[in-house]
Amino acid sequence: MTVTAIGAAFIFLAILGGGFEAKELKIPVLGLWARVASAIVGAVLVALGLLPSNYFSSPGPAQPPSFGESREKSSNRSNLVSLPASEQFGIALSASSDLLIAQQTLLKAKSIAPEGSRIQIYKRRNALWATVVIYSDNSVALADLPKYAANPDWRDAYVVYFENWCPRAAQLDLVYPSPIGKLSTLDCHL
Repeated sequence: MTVTAIGAAFIFLAILGGGFEAKELKIPVLGLWARVASAIVGAVLVALGLLPSNYFSSPGPAQPPSFGESREKSSNRSNLVSLPASEQFGIALSASSDLLIAQQTLLKAKSIAPEGSRIQIYKRRNALWATVVIYSDNSVALADLPKYAANPDWRDAYVVYFENWCPRAAQLDLVYPSPIGKLSTLDCHL
């Protein structure tokens, strides 16, 4: 937060251009290039201050659940899942903050997906449940994408490459009631 405040001070200085006193601090009048440099430094510092605190850190081991995450069992939270080579792509149909909607999307997708396809629900950004139809080949997923996008609820569906889209998937055991029976859900830890 202090980086953001310092950046805001630089921007404030660039706007006013100096030539003022505050208690024992005297700011001389700034020339054009000093004001431009102050504005640039301020914008960079504000941008850095607004980034999440873990933005520059490398992904570490899975963190334990935060206080209030009582609806999930934490026993398998750190069990990272590696996808087989035959499941490297998928079509993300929709994302919802309501797990029930993600389950309904899964049920609806079964009627459109190729026979025997695996459909998975992924937890993303700690608040969204994304329903994804799994594919082994990017070109097959791209060829099937228009079938899903024809549904008005999925017109924003897109193809994902799991290594980038969900690089640290971990199995979640949910205690939510599920109309589809045992629900296998993965947490992307994003």
